Amino acid sequence: MKSQDTNNASFCYSVNLLRMLLDMKLITKEEYDRIIEISATHYGTEKYVSELITLRKTAGCIRTLVV
Repeated sequence: MKSQDTNNASFCYSVNLLRMLLDMKLITKEEYDRIIEISATHYGTEKYVSELITLRKTAGCIRTLVV
């Protein structure tokens, strides 16, 4: 498995765990969004990071996240 494939899989795993925490109301939407942004940068998910930047510039905040 290539390094980027491993990073993408790790990122998806972390997103799913965070969604569970969000659904259980153990973290807020703002915390979820911030952690996702940090994780995307850490794992180098370039497409996701560029979409986050675009969303922030156009909407002023992140309302929906597509993974």
